[in-house]
Amino acid sequence: MPENYSIEQRRQQLFNAYIKRMFARRRGAQFPAREQELAIRWLGEIAYHMSQPPQTVFLIEKIQPIWLRFNLQDLEFAIFRRRKI
Repeated sequence: MPENYSIEQRRQQLFNAYIKRMFARRRGAQFPAREQELAIRWLGEIAYHMSQPPQTVFLIEKIQPIWLRFNLQDLEFAIFRRRKI
């Protein structure tokens, strides 16, 4: 990574590399680009809400309903079409 990258660019690069690695971890599992985009968007939404006010530990019971403003069709696709994951 070039040294002249801003902190935000470095964070984005690190985040992208981590997500790519996590999708590659499952042997034999195929994740279409659409599913990867949805997962990244959802993770970004959750991360944003965890920073308002700051939370360092993710607990499912701390998720607020407003955080889940996902498109219902996208959510149904992720849950029911890929249930075998």
